[in-house]
Amino acid sequence: MTAPAVGGAAPRGLHPGRPQPDGPHPGMPTYLGMPAFPAAAAAAVVDSQLRRNLAHATHTIRAKRAGAVAELADWEQLRQAAKAIKDHTLAHLDTYLLRLEQNVTKAGGQVHWAQDAAEANAIVAGLVRGAGADARRAHCTRRLAIASRRPGASRFRSPIRRR
Repeated sequence: MTAPAVGGAAPRGLHPGRPQPDGPHPGMPTYLGMPAFPAAAAAAVVDSQLRRNLAHATHTIRAKRAGAVAELADWEQLRQAAKAIKDHTLAHLDTYLLRLEQNVTKAGGQVHWAQDAAEANAIVAGLVRGAGADARRAHCTRRLAIASRRPGASRFRSPIRRR
C-alpha cells in the first residue's frame, strides 16, 4: 500500500477498481545487496550470540508486557478496542488519507503522492532543489540524523557541524 510523500495523483491501490501493488510480496521492501531469506536464516541460526541476544530481548519484552498488563484491570477490553480502531482505520485508509490531503490543502500545505520510495525520493529531491538547496547534502544530512538516533546516541545531539 502506498502513502503520501512530502502534488501528484492519489496513491495506487487505495481506490476500488485500481490495480494493487505489483510483486510477489507487496509492501515488503527489497534492499540492494540483501541476501536471500534462506541464506540469511541459515547464517542467523548458527550465530550463537545472536540467538542469546534474541532470547534475552524476547524475555525482557515479555516481562515488561506482563507487568503492564497486570497494572490494568481492563487490559483485554482496551486491547480489543485498539484492535477495532486499527482494523477500521486500515479498512478505510483511502478515506483517511484523502481527508488528510484535504485538511493539509485547506491549511495551505501541499501533499505529494508517491507510488514507491524511488518516486518519494524524487519528489523530496525536487522540493529541496526548488527551495535552492543541494539535494545531495539534504540526503546526507538525513542519513546523519538517522544515525544519531541509533541506540547509545544522544537524542538531542545534532549530527550537523556548523561552519
